[in-house]
Amino acid sequence: MKHVFFMMLVILYVAPIISQKTVAYSDIALKSKRDAVPLVNNQSNELSLFIADRKKLFLKKYNQEFKLSKEQVFKRPTSNLKNIIEGVYGLENQYLFLLSNNSKKRFELLKVDAQQNSVTSIRDYLNYNEDEYLQTFKIKNQIYVMTIGKNQSYLNIHKINTNGSLEKRKYDLSSEEFFYKKNKKISLYKALLREEDNAINPVLPNILAPKRLELEYIESDISISIEKASKKNKLFVEDDKIILLLDQSNLYSQIVTLDLNSTNYKVDNIKKPFLSEYGLTESNSFISKNQLYQLAVSNKYMKFTVTDISSKKLIKKIHLAQKDSITFKNTPIIQEGGEFNNYREMEKTSKFLRKLSLGSVGVSVYHSNDSIQVMLGGIEHMHGMDGGFSQVVTVDLGSTGVTYTYVPPLLESYRSYAGSKSTYIKCLFDENWSHIPGEMPTNGFDKIEEIKKQILDENTETIFRFGDHLIYGYYYPKQRKYFLKKFDN
Repeated sequence: MKHVFFMMLVILYVAPIISQKTVAYSDIALKSKRDAVPLVNNQSNELSLFIADRKKLFLKKYNQEFKLSKEQVFKRPTSNLKNIIEGVYGLENQYLFLLSNNSKKRFELLKVDAQQNSVTSIRDYLNYNEDEYLQTFKIKNQIYVMTIGKNQSYLNIHKINTNGSLEKRKYDLSSEEFFYKKNKKISLYKALLREEDNAINPVLPNILAPKRLELEYIESDISISIEKASKKNKLFVEDDKIILLLDQSNLYSQIVTLDLNSTNYKVDNIKKPFLSEYGLTESNSFISKNQLYQLAVSNKYMKFTVTDISSKKLIKKIHLAQKDSITFKNTPIIQEGGEFNNYREMEKTSKFLRKLSLGSVGVSVYHSNDSIQVMLGGIEHMHGMDGGFSQVVTVDLGSTGVTYTYVPPLLESYRSYAGSKSTYIKCLFDENWSHIPGEMPTNGFDKIEEIKKQILDENTETIFRFGDHLIYGYYYPKQRKYFLKKFDN
């Protein structure tokens, strides 16, 4: 009997470990302040993994079977700029990295030539004059930097070609109307300010809060945390277009679609679920698969709607009152996160609604196979704090002693997913928006979080997509090895 019990314990411990697969590992001795930058070539299905410490820059190249095809070591580059914004494949055997300072006012382009075994840089790269920085994103192995005119309604998108040259497109939206709260008309610039920057500082009520633009980059086809989903301004990338979703207005979700191959754009204003008769409301929205998901919450009611963006047809509507049971949820009402990473469950709908109405609400949607996973919830307001949960890892690449930082978008999404202080429910629907009862399926981030608990001593971590899978990379100092593990998303 003891033997059977022991075997059951072994199975329970080993099951999470074997649910993922180690696809590659390599010997590497790293010094302190290390980091990893993965670059995936979707055309050749190759991975170029740059691993760095304060002394050297290592390149490990893998084919689609994760067989190590090339290893190389470069002299560390020198630079006064410490942030690696993004990296891509350049011309043959070259790699490009965009660097910036903290204020995103100074940029530098770093060129790594694997054939010449050299590293060069272009200083004072990407000067955008009176504009202010908004966001950087990558599409089809090209880096795009978006800027906006201060207090204006035009956007500039700067494209970095594979040879390092720059192209700029200007989108003039000055003829469009953008809204704040009920019906106040504002510029696009003001619509992209953080929500609290249009209000009085709660800590120092006689002093206006410092202004800061906010446009949250939303990675497609992964689970997004409520913390990221609760941001009022979001950026979605789809093929050759980008979508800005603006939610400063209480009346409309404003959708700005930009064609990256021209200066054409489109603005859609879709009315939000109406709850004004029930007092003050919090609202937000999300985009996935050409559908707009809108959430409005007061301390007594909640409305959730799904609308087709092209036809403006209402697809799904859920109305919840504080006296109702939440029949469409697949998890308890969960409150987690914070300083001590507490986990609690609630039972009453009234408490759930009251909690959401006092903070910033959000909805995130993830399509998986033939089902739709929806998270509805919110985060607490923390006055006097920045409110961001994202962490950065650092690496010293320069002989000047400058510390570089790089956080891949997927790693940032994972850290937000694993570390938010939020209250939420998770719901599962089929493609016709009928509720599917039962437990929520685990996603790639859930699986990565489970394996991290077992590794204990990992660092220099990164997360990226390779084909249909998520890859989690980490350095294990005791063995002096760098591991790559594959997870189903």
